[in-house]
Amino acid sequence: MITSAPWVLYPEIGEDSSKKWIFREPKISDGDDIYSLIADCPPLDMNSS
Repeated sequence: MITSAPWVLYPEIGEDSSKKWIFREPKISDGDDIYSLIADCPPLDMNSS
């Protein structure tokens, strides 16, 4: 389970730190996209389900 994404909090890690960051409200479709991405990944090991 993904519990956090710490790199999102630090704009200086981005490619161009001079650009202004714009954060939008999360949408339900964002969760659907993440779920699909994770569902396409193989299990980490043979005991994972």
